[in-house]
Order: sequence, then structure tokens, then C-alpha cells
Amino acid sequence: MPLELTAIGNVQPMESVDVTSQVTGRIITVDFKEGDFVKKGQLLFSIDSRPFVEAVKEANANLAQSQAAYHVAEANLRNAEAQYGAAKSNVLNQNAGVLSAQGNLNSLKAESDDALSLLNKQKAMFVLAILKAMRRKSAYFSSHVTLTCMLTLSVPASIGTGAAEAIGAAARFSK
Repeated sequence: MPLELTAIGNVQPMESVDVTSQVTGRIITVDFKEGDFVKKGQLLFSIDSRPFVEAVKEANANLAQSQAAYHVAEANLRNAEAQYGAAKSNVLNQNAGVLSAQGNLNSLKAESDDALSLLNKQKAMFVLAILKAMRRKSAYFSSHVTLTCMLTLSVPASIGTGAAEAIGAAARFSK
């Protein structure tokens, strides 16, 4: 209950409180009267909330935009990972194809080398057969007949030029 006293002099309050706001803004209403008792937590002033509501709406819009950008970035990442996986698989497949073609090439080269070796062997045997026939002086060759035999050989470089010249010299003779 309030105490009323009539007197001349200076009055000093028993307690004083400094009131500060946590935010700045335009005061719309004052919810107490001078001299009223106030309690802790009691609403004293109402501040215009429109700028704060607008700031919250803007922050929510920015949040939604950031979330959408995040989801797009996630989708792009998944797409890039899928493309990377497909490209990596393609590289592995192409590498396997190259290795397979290299194996086939090596196999065909070996077959070609074998066939060339066999051909050269048969040519050499042919030359030897002609030489043997000439030495026997068979009925087909008389002393007045000159036989020139030209034989072209393809000799691999690994055999060397000396062997090729010897085979060529054996193939050319006259009687």
C-alpha cells in the first residue's frame, strides 16, 4: 500500500533503476505511468516491431536461397561424381582394348616372323636342290647350256647381310 506524506523538502527514492533497451527502435506505447510500482519482467515499453519482422523475413528468404543453392550444389556434385565414374570406367575399358590389340599385334607379328622364317628355309632348300641337280650333271643340263637362277630373298635384319649374300651367291651360278 502506498504511503502519503505531506511535507516540504527533497525526496530521494529508496531504490533507483536505470532502464536500457536491448534493441533500438521507435517506441509505440509506454505501459506504465509515472509513480507506478513495477515488477521484474513487467512490460514497460513496446517498440515498433515492423523493422525486426522484415529483417526476419529477409533472413528466412536468404536462408531458403542458401538451402536451394546447397541442394543444387549437392546435385551437381552427384552428377560430376557419376560422370567421373563413367569416364574412369571408359578409360579402363579403352586401356583394356589397347592391351588386347597389343597382344593381338604381338601374336600376329610372331606368326608373320614364323611364316617368313619358313619361307626363307624353303627358298634355301630350293637353292640347294638346284645346286645338287647341277652338280650331278643330270640329263636335263648339258655342258653347253648355261643356267642362271635369280632368287630374291627377304631376309630379316636379325640374320644379317652376310647370310643373305651367301644365299644369293649360291643361287647364281652358271655351268
